[in-house]
Amino acid sequence: MKGFKDSNNKFHPITQSKGVRKSRDQQVKTQGIKVERKARDRSETRTYKVWSFENAPPEVMTNILDKWQNKYAHEFGEDGWYADNDGILYDTRVNFAGYEALDGNIPKYWDLDPYGYIQYPNLKVTDEKKLANYLGIPKELLSKIQFDFLSERGNKSTELQFRDINGNTIDLESSLPTKRNEFQDINFWLVDKEDLPTKPEWNKMKKASEKWNELMEMSLKHLRDEYEYTFTKEFLKDTAESNDYKFTEDGSIER
Repeated sequence: MKGFKDSNNKFHPITQSKGVRKSRDQQVKTQGIKVERKARDRSETRTYKVWSFENAPPEVMTNILDKWQNKYAHEFGEDGWYADNDGILYDTRVNFAGYEALDGNIPKYWDLDPYGYIQYPNLKVTDEKKLANYLGIPKELLSKIQFDFLSERGNKSTELQFRDINGNTIDLESSLPTKRNEFQDINFWLVDKEDLPTKPEWNKMKKASEKWNELMEMSLKHLRDEYEYTFTKEFLKDTAESNDYKFTEDGSIER
């Protein structure tokens, strides 16, 4: 038996023991961290600081902007959320917005490089009169032609496409035929002469096509501006306030 003798030579036995290990609570408390234990999942609840965007101190604000610009804006940009906007398709020179005459006027494909493109493959006309008026197509010409849109995957923006009264595509790069069944031109095959556009009407179609192309260029610029805006402090401030975001010390949005 283990033990020891005192100064009077009396033996004192020692009971065998493996010792007592500190509990999880005791260990953590010695480190100065308050821990709430849950019986089943053994998770811990820790206390940390969060800030609203407008109240974040300078060092936290720097982290917030870095996080947003290097992570959130990039991820959201990949999803194209900034393009999910009816206001992208509009003409700044006149009072015309795409949603007033078109359905599906949110872009699906684009390239934001300086010489990029923008495509609306789901465009459908909902108000022909309003769109024709914007494009400068008179009522008399509408009785001889049809128009729709062409969005080919590639590096070209959505195009305005004209068709004759029989539904065949009109090639505006070719010349206008002057009589029925004129063989040197594929346009207006088997179309009666009275259904052929006049030379002034032909020129109006070309101008309408040019105006549509300009609209696509403006829409691409609007989209590019919207994308660049997502990286700014002003945009993040508006987004944070409208969604009541709170930020942790490293700049992350509190989940």
